[in-house]
Amino acid sequence: MGYKDYLEEIKNLLWSTWDTTEIGYNEFNIIKEKLIQLYEQTNDPECFAIISELHIHKSNSHKRNAREYALKGIKEDINDSFLHGNFAIASNGYWTDFIKRNHNDLIEFYYYFTRKHPEVFIGRRLLITNLIDNYRFEEALEEIENGLKFENEKNYLLHIDKGEILFRKGHIDEAFEIWSETCRAYSENYICYMAIGNQLANFARYDESIEYLKKSFFVQKIPRKIDSLIALVQMFEIKKDYEEALKYTDLILQVYEKDYNIVNGEETKIYIRNKEKFEEILSKEKIEEK
Repeated sequence: MGYKDYLEEIKNLLWSTWDTTEIGYNEFNIIKEKLIQLYEQTNDPECFAIISELHIHKSNSHKRNAREYALKGIKEDINDSFLHGNFAIASNGYWTDFIKRNHNDLIEFYYYFTRKHPEVFIGRRLLITNLIDNYRFEEALEEIENGLKFENEKNYLLHIDKGEILFRKGHIDEAFEIWSETCRAYSENYICYMAIGNQLANFARYDESIEYLKKSFFVQKIPRKIDSLIALVQMFEIKKDYEEALKYTDLILQVYEKDYNIVNGEETKIYIRNKEKFEEILSKEKIEEK
């Protein structure tokens, strides 16, 4: 097996167990050491990318464990703010402290990065999205204009970001106009629809978001990504529409089977559990209706 095959194998392992399985310390260290050796032999930076992904995977499993133990503590002491704080952090919840929501360190890094590498799209995009999240709109708009000076196939995302700024500033109609124009220009691009759908979902505009995310899925060719389907399931769950949540959970499982030839694996466990959960809820609702 060539080293590229090994990298793909590890990426697939991380992807397939992202939300379900913890990689033990022994296996973690073996993989990390192997990737370091491969970098020394090949100078391929993808080795470092996978090592960073490996650490994020481990931190996610630690967060799941932290959430579990915090919840056990809350059941023992419902008034303990320390436990509630830990539960919220481990659940990726909202935290009001400025110091926890201030992205300035990241922003300063990407200001420095874009000055050195102004043509690199991902660096400027991360600068823009973090400026927007901290409501530093004028700086973000300036960086959008700077980014559009460079030709890039992903520049449509900068127009979508501009729409987000308008939306956050209360110019709703102007935001939708920009988003609609962008989708007309990139009507076969699933990421375009998904980016707008995600923004609308973040603003709790679920009905509009659902339409964009549906388009994002249905314009894709096999093998299809399931990100938009996952978001749809979560929104229908928020809306208490469990029939639709079940429908799109089934669609996720169908994609795994048809596009990736996966029926029962680590990848599908969480969706099978969700399917069972929604079926149980619907069954109880039918009993209550009688």
